[in-house]
Amino acid sequence: MNTQVADTSYDPHRLESVRYITLDRCPTCKGPSYETWGQTRGRTIVRCTACGFLFLNPRPDHASLKAFYDPFSSYTYEVQGTPYYQCADTFIRAYHQWLEAIEAVIDKGRLLEIGSALGYFLEAARQRGWTPQGVELSRGGAEYCRRTYGIDVYCGEVQDAGFPSCFFDCVVTIHTLEHMEDPFACIRECHRILRTGGLFVVEVPYVRDDSTPEDLDEGAGMPAHLSFFTEQSLRSLLEAAGFGILDAQKGENLRITARKVPSKTGWDRLSVTRLYESLTKFGEHLAASGRTAEALRCFEILMEFFPADPTLVSDAGAACWAAGDLKFALGCFVKALELDPLHGDALLNVVHAAKTLGKRHIALPFLKAYADRFPASPSLAGLLRLLEDEQEQKDQSGSG
Repeated sequence: MNTQVADTSYDPHRLESVRYITLDRCPTCKGPSYETWGQTRGRTIVRCTACGFLFLNPRPDHASLKAFYDPFSSYTYEVQGTPYYQCADTFIRAYHQWLEAIEAVIDKGRLLEIGSALGYFLEAARQRGWTPQGVELSRGGAEYCRRTYGIDVYCGEVQDAGFPSCFFDCVVTIHTLEHMEDPFACIRECHRILRTGGLFVVEVPYVRDDSTPEDLDEGAGMPAHLSFFTEQSLRSLLEAAGFGILDAQKGENLRITARKVPSKTGWDRLSVTRLYESLTKFGEHLAASGRTAEALRCFEILMEFFPADPTLVSDAGAACWAAGDLKFALGCFVKALELDPLHGDALLNVVHAAKTLGKRHIALPFLKAYADRFPASPSLAGLLRLLEDEQEQKDQSGSG
């Protein structure tokens, strides 16, 4: 077993240039209003007035979080007097007990841990006959796991890993969800990559009904916890993503075991065929009324029966766009174009999405394809000129 010596000159709790951002809406439901729930050490925890979710606001920006987690030396913190990176045997023994409980519910198969740190849980799973993979934001942690245990770890966010749909039998995340900038996006992605009947096991610090801001105090230094979960808030997010709750264990921490349940629409293909037009119109009406979550569900129901319909995929992207999930919306528009490379609405949507996200190099070829098919479009000339001018400026600055 390889041992990596930590650079103890780095103290992850004393970053000199942490930058903070203030969110203008809830990171889970995208609601635009919130109220102060409490303060501790000058940090403000707010509660969404729409869904009740608790989150830190202001919070460190993405670059500060990446710098905080990236080095191996972020694992030099102590666990009962011993540096975490020297606690492998202790944690691996404990994780065998976790896995025994999981194996009482589901057969061994492909397992993914999100926030795999140095790989202790993954190694316990490998020893028991699972096929483990990890996702870890820390480059140092991911490299350590690959080198020490020979287990594949993707360094980054699970939403960017590109795992196939319905691929894993079990997904586990232990004290990671509270660190994420968008925890609901992670939960939705876990639902996508789990097979039907697969398990999702989540553990987070537990916010009780009588908890105070002082109970959530992380001490001095940069705050690492961005979200704070009550049992109800975590249950709501899991159920909204399509999970059925099997078990909830509460103590200092909250551990919920959930299963990806089959679709409960109860509609056969003939019924959906007859309702195609009315459901599509209803979804568009809901989106226009600001009820984006319900609109998206309409399109998701239709896509279960018409997965190759580019119009439905594009409409689902439009609903995501209205809900503020621009990255997922762009993915929908690109998927629609894969189904029909000259789909008019999807072409125009992908141009607007790519332009807004600053990915104009993606937008330009799609816009040119749109121009070839719809040369008389009144909005075409201005958009094409704008993107071409900006691309030309980038090319000139790059060559200079």
